[in-house]
Amino acid sequence: MMRSLLVSIVVFSSLSCEKVVQIPLNEADSIIVVEAILKDVLGESSIKLTKTASVYELTSFPAVALAAVVVSDDNGGQYTFLESVPSSGLYLHPTFVVEPN
Repeated sequence: MMRSLLVSIVVFSSLSCEKVVQIPLNEADSIIVVEAILKDVLGESSIKLTKTASVYELTSFPAVALAAVVVSDDNGGQYTFLESVPSSGLYLHPTFVVEPN
């Protein structure tokens, strides 16, 4: 009984097929994506800026360089994040800290 079940599984899996389905997608304009990780530990907050890309391209998302990234709080304080490495899209602030809840 166990042997016939094993043979059935092997035969069934070898006979199964795979069909690739192409879904036509409309291309859209590229938009900026903001990925912010804001922590309550000094110097560990970061903001990454990238642009969306076509689903048909097998590349990484392009970084947004030379942006003015400013975070402001409810008290009117402003914190300017600077790009860590030129053209990386990663912005850091050495003294920004989120207040814990």
